[in-house]
Amino acid sequence: MSVRQADGAMSDLCHADPSGRRAAFALPDGKGGFNLTCTSGAEGKCVLFGYRPWETREGVPMRDLLQACIHLLRADYGGDDHPSTRNGTLVNLHDRFGIQDPGAAAGMEFEAAWGPEGAICVAHPRIADNITLEQLAERYPRLKGRLGPEACNEEAMRADSRALIFNQSVVTDRTAR
Repeated sequence: MSVRQADGAMSDLCHADPSGRRAAFALPDGKGGFNLTCTSGAEGKCVLFGYRPWETREGVPMRDLLQACIHLLRADYGGDDHPSTRNGTLVNLHDRFGIQDPGAAAGMEFEAAWGPEGAICVAHPRIADNITLEQLAERYPRLKGRLGPEACNEEAMRADSRALIFNQSVVTDRTAR
């Protein structure tokens, strides 16, 4: 897909995704229309992972998993559109429904559990230079008591029905834990 710039020049609508494609697809907006989303963006990646917002799985609207996945990929811990990751940062994600399987994640540790409103808990920040656990506690009071590896682990979060998706990432700064 291409778009015409103000100066008349044509350019790609989308950046290249991890496979090198510059593709977009229509995504229902929930209001009877649709939006275009690029496969290189968090929303497009999450739909391609299997979180299709028009489906329901085990009584859970997939729209909720799509939102949780978008927050996860962006490291938008507060769910308030304040991402704290960097493009190209690797994460390993899986969910409680088996849509995404955890697979092997050498060198990665449990980072967080995610729901449609953002992180349910955070064991370690993905990019410690961008945000610390202390800053998360200050910025998002609902996360107090749910920060750090002692308070946030996958086993405990599997018992919390609000936690829909889990992820692992490389710990970038052991002192930020």
